Amino acid sequence: LFIANDTISGLIKNKGESKIKNQIEFKYSMDEKTIKYSAKDIFGFEIANRKYISREIILNNKKAHVFLEYLVDGIKDLYFLRDKNEYHFYISFESDSLIELKNTESIIVINGQSYSKPNFEFKKMLSFAFIDAPELTESINNLSYSYNDLIEITKKYHDITCPNGVCTIYSKANESKSTFGISIGTRFSDSNFSFNTAENPTFLNKSPKLELSYSISNLAGFSNLEQVIGIGYFHNRIKNKRRELIFNNISIPVYLKYHKRIKNIDPFFKIGFENTFHFGKNIKNAQPIVDIIEEVVTYQFWGILGIGTDLNILNQTFIIESNIILGKGFNRTIYSYRPTLHFDRINLEFMLGYKF
Repeated sequence: LFIANDTISGLIKNKGESKIKNQIEFKYSMDEKTIKYSAKDIFGFEIANRKYISREIILNNKKAHVFLEYLVDGIKDLYFLRDKNEYHFYISFESDSLIELKNTESIIVINGQSYSKPNFEFKKMLSFAFIDAPELTESINNLSYSYNDLIEITKKYHDITCPNGVCTIYSKANESKSTFGISIGTRFSDSNFSFNTAENPTFLNKSPKLELSYSISNLAGFSNLEQVIGIGYFHNRIKNKRRELIFNNISIPVYLKYHKRIKNIDPFFKIGFENTFHFGKNIKNAQPIVDIIEEVVTYQFWGILGIGTDLNILNQTFIIESNIILGKGFNRTIYSYRPTLHFDRINLEFMLGYKF
């Protein structure tokens, strides 16, 4: 706790961001009585490597004393407040005055349909706050209204205006953010493959693909890095004179994406690998009338290279991407350990997705 010019150590109950803004519960030790402090009683406190300070702000059109979380403590201070499900950001100016960085929305009507449009007031406020660092103009114009982006731009301001670094007393590390996604698209397979007794035909196979994904952005504190793991399904049908293969495929891709945001467009490059399990049938045309059918279970390991972009439209994130997937492997039937098919394959994917 920070009281007057004194610092007191003890235990603070962590009640969550939205509840801790008005009052905290403090104990000198586990056996001591709980003391409640409001934002009017103390200067601030620190809990779980987070620093909070007492400030008076306008909240819901009323003056209120609250605890704001320090995001950056320097020449220009950046603060954060969570009120129920709403996020509020504040930046300090001369004489310790605070200005809220807002991003309100306007309703527009097009062809009888109503749409919400962000107003981006926070960009104008940041341009005014960082007027002595004009090299940040483009970065500010490309900002999204997010916790990590606002921390990053404020840290960049201090790097420019105070290159020796002594002007920044404290800055909070970027926090990782988890999102889910769903993508649909088409997978093209161009392969040379061989059966034990067949020639080496080339085939072109086109199949629809569905993929679900889980991603973690701001990986290891780097705002441009994102790690993704997914699970997908696609269908293959391969045929030559002697045999026909019918596969249902389950893929598990794992990859890293490097982003470079440009306004509402967030292009990325991705690299990683994919594990694919093929479940299907190997139909041998041994005689003109009789087919010999074997159940085929195949595992393959692929390398992934891809490019794409995230599109931020009306606070929604859509994904457009294309991938090159290279793989080499073989399958075995469930009745034998003898390889029945060898693959040298290149796949091309075109996918459209949505993050939520």
